[in-house]
Amino acid sequence: MELPRGPIGAGTHNLLVRVVSIGDAGLIASLIFDDSEMRRLDAIRRDFVANISHELKTPIGALSILSEAVLEASNDPQAITKFASRMQTEAKRLSDLVQEIINLSRLQDDDPLKNGKSFDLAEVIQRRLINLDYMRRSAKLY
Repeated sequence: MELPRGPIGAGTHNLLVRVVSIGDAGLIASLIFDDSEMRRLDAIRRDFVANISHELKTPIGALSILSEAVLEASNDPQAITKFASRMQTEAKRLSDLVQEIINLSRLQDDDPLKNGKSFDLAEVIQRRLINLDYMRRSAKLY
């Protein structure tokens, strides 16, 4: 299910909803999971992979051309120094991109439940059922 975010923020909430009947009393239980953040992160990840592959081509291509230039300028120390300096710049750029990939990989490997808190599900459901029963009685729905 997709719902608008409301007056604050743009976009939508992507909700996964599951509803089950509980016994013969006409009670239901629902589980609602908002996976909007997960979808947003997946979109960012896809964009990153598309962009990084393009970004990697530039320094790799430059290093290839510069190494050919160094070979051709073997008798010109000044040209070799110039090309070597440029090669160092491109190697640094490539190293930075690889570090970004490593950082993304670490983010993907983080366990989202690592900082989770445990709770008594039966207690949560019981409290909710009491609230729903109160609402039902208040509305005189028997």
